[in-house]
Amino acid sequence: MLSANIIPQFRALVGAAFLTIAAIGPLAAADPAPQEGAAVWAYLAKLPAAERLTVLKREAAREGALVIYSAVGLDRASVFLDMFKQENPAIKVEFSRMTTNELAQKVTTEFRAKRTNLDLMISSSDWLGLINAALAPYETTTWNDLDPRFRHGSTAEGWTAVDFDSLIEVIAWRTDHVAAGEAPRNLDALAQEKWKGRVGTTKVREQFLDAYISLYGEKAAMEKFDALAALDNRIYPSIAGLSQGLGAGEIDVAWGLSGARAARLKKSGAPIDFVIQDPPMSLNETMAAGKLASHPYAAALLMEFVTNVKTMEASDKIEPGRAFGSTKGKFTIPLAPANFVYRELPPDKYRELNRIVERKLIRSK
Repeated sequence: MLSANIIPQFRALVGAAFLTIAAIGPLAAADPAPQEGAAVWAYLAKLPAAERLTVLKREAAREGALVIYSAVGLDRASVFLDMFKQENPAIKVEFSRMTTNELAQKVTTEFRAKRTNLDLMISSSDWLGLINAALAPYETTTWNDLDPRFRHGSTAEGWTAVDFDSLIEVIAWRTDHVAAGEAPRNLDALAQEKWKGRVGTTKVREQFLDAYISLYGEKAAMEKFDALAALDNRIYPSIAGLSQGLGAGEIDVAWGLSGARAARLKKSGAPIDFVIQDPPMSLNETMAAGKLASHPYAAALLMEFVTNVKTMEASDKIEPGRAFGSTKGKFTIPLAPANFVYRELPPDKYRELNRIVERKLIRSK
């Protein structure tokens, strides 16, 4: 039997023990956030939206870094990256710029070797068919708020990507070299002898050709493409390069240029005007986490950030001339059903179209 003077001490010890158990119990019961590999993506998929965002903020700050491979120029990516960095100052963003071709090759090569620095890639969605094996299966909490054309893959398929905007293609011209009444308002009007040697486009025209075939049938599409190729186009490696060439006066007319780039040139005071290309086509810009990401929480957090409707609406005000996929917001350019959104091309189809583009548009020069 315990003595009277020991009983209070015993009660104090028991009380302290219960307090300790109460404090430790919930922590022990909660699953710690995994740090790498497939376990991260499986863990995040199980969390309710609000809890997941809290975990992402905490774990991304702990990681403190995010490595991006991007086929989108830093000047354009900064529209949302600056906002992201302001909201998440603990995350150091490393941005590596490359062309779409270089990005696809680098992502796939590093994934096969299982040695990569990639946390998140930014490119155009038409390249996803070539690189999806290297992408993580992460469906954002905004997934169901996005137009289906802005979602790719699924957790069940083992990879995902989300589009954060859609670049409407335009025909743009220099108003100091081309009279308003003379400017070509559609691609058939552009494919005329008088424009030969005065126009430019990008080397990445495989998805454009795929769209042409879908819209007109193969025979008519090839005839139309041949007429455009006969213009002796000046070929640029990217949309950014095409925009710079038009702004510098290297060409009088650009086709396959994004509305955002054309609007930026015009806003800056350059002698540029433009119309939405007819037939209308758009190139969706996409992002996805790398399956082997060293900083997976930071990658997922950026995906959440850019697909949030508030971020999209803010981006639209900063850089107009784009369409956005959120079904919740109000934007300058609505996402029109008539726009042909460039599709993902399987590797075999891409190689087939690439050979045609190389032969007709590039090597023929």
